[in-house]
Amino acid sequence: MSTNMSDRLDRVEAILLTLAERQLAHQSRFERDEAAYKERFERNEAAFRAELQQSQEVFNERFGRIEATVAENSRAIAELRVTTEQQLDAWLTTAEALNQRIDATLQRIDIMQAEIRGLQTENRRILEILERRGLN
Repeated sequence: MSTNMSDRLDRVEAILLTLAERQLAHQSRFERDEAAYKERFERNEAAFRAELQQSQEVFNERFGRIEATVAENSRAIAELRVTTEQQLDAWLTTAEALNQRIDATLQRIDIMQAEIRGLQTENRRILEILERRGLN
């Protein structure tokens, strides 16, 4: 029995030794992988931060251009509003003057129509007088 037990203990020791060697190999590999992952993470983080910084700069530049464009457009709109108001005032003044001229012209037409009716009536009387004289 002692040989059997001794063999068993030898096998257990061999298994434990193999497990310890494997654990050491895994530990060493884990440490290498951890260092590689840490290095890769730091590189990725640095690349991400650089890309983020560049994107932020591009955004700031574009936003600045947009702000400048908005300011320029606001100025142009204000100028157009003033010009439009001035033109509208001029057109309204012209329209009022035109309405006054139209009113004056219509009044003259009314007066001339009355005069024409009067002349027509007078012409008819003259014709009647001439017809009576020519018949007598």
